[in-house]
Amino acid sequence: MRMRWAWPCAALLLAISACAMQASAADPGRPAQMTSGPGAILDVAAISPRHAWAVGYAGRLDMHSPAVIDRWDGSVWRAMPVPTGVAGGLSAVTARSATDAWAVGPATRGAAVILHWNGAHWRRLRVADLHGGVTLYSVVATSPRSAWAVGVAGRRVKTLILRWNGVTWRRVPSPPSLRVGVLSDVASVSGRDAWAVGSLGPSIVRWNGVTWAAATSPYADSLYGVTAISARTAWAVGVTGVYSANPVILRWNGAAWSRQTASKLPGGAILYGVAATSPRTAWAVGTYGDQRALILTWNGRTWQQSARNARAASGVLYRVAGTSPRNAWAVGQTTNGAMEIIHWNGRTWRRIV
Repeated sequence: MRMRWAWPCAALLLAISACAMQASAADPGRPAQMTSGPGAILDVAAISPRHAWAVGYAGRLDMHSPAVIDRWDGSVWRAMPVPTGVAGGLSAVTARSATDAWAVGPATRGAAVILHWNGAHWRRLRVADLHGGVTLYSVVATSPRSAWAVGVAGRRVKTLILRWNGVTWRRVPSPPSLRVGVLSDVASVSGRDAWAVGSLGPSIVRWNGVTWAAATSPYADSLYGVTAISARTAWAVGVTGVYSANPVILRWNGAAWSRQTASKLPGGAILYGVAATSPRTAWAVGTYGDQRALILTWNGRTWQQSARNARAASGVLYRVAGTSPRNAWAVGQTTNGAMEIIHWNGRTWRRIV
């Protein structure tokens, strides 16, 4: 799983590169027109059963890979125009409403890629105080004046935290103990409460409305996904063990993080994404074995492997998003290097792409 990579080294996307090597090449000058075919969907955001976004890349993953932005209208996924000059794919997306969404990705010509959707088109925004190559791996927004983006900056693998104040994106200092490291995901429930997770430093850091600080948590080598639905309920997932991977699920109860267990979890499992819609409904996704997709479901008491996804997905699932117990999306890449989008309708997972 750990190998050299065209973008700045990041724990989450090291695993993606293993699958991306299998995808066929695509014309770097031609924008993706379909949500199917070679490539991968790296993130998904949903605000209702009729509105969702998915982002990723087409073809083989490199610095020239066409970026993919797709929109769900309640019936079909449709490709959306990508701003000129965005290459290397897009790694994350978040949406607050039909007229307010963000997408981020790797640096293009040394500049961070941050896109905003205003209800009519996607527009690229600049970050004034960023220098050198950067890669953004996650973005979250809680209001028109509050959003976060995290990732890594420069060849020295320095953590990167950006904040949107309604006017501009600016860099926010990382905790002193997290100067070197990678931040893979960020979640927030308000302008005064946010979580970020990663590797190579403290695995969890928290924004208290004034500053970011390392949080005390059970041991984990790398955390790849985090979600929060209130100040008292949050989840984080990842892996511990470099050569013999063991999945990690952590739960925040408002006072402390604790490690959770999942019943009958297959060997060699790695969890990359997590999403929750209530204290009793959550999903975690990843992979196990020889690139077999993994979906876990939280029912308010235990985490269990979904028995209804055996034929719904193959390969790796990177992210999951939901709006209710009957509406969720999971995205990733199939074992043959094609884009993957599956949908949960409350009864079963069904492949859409």
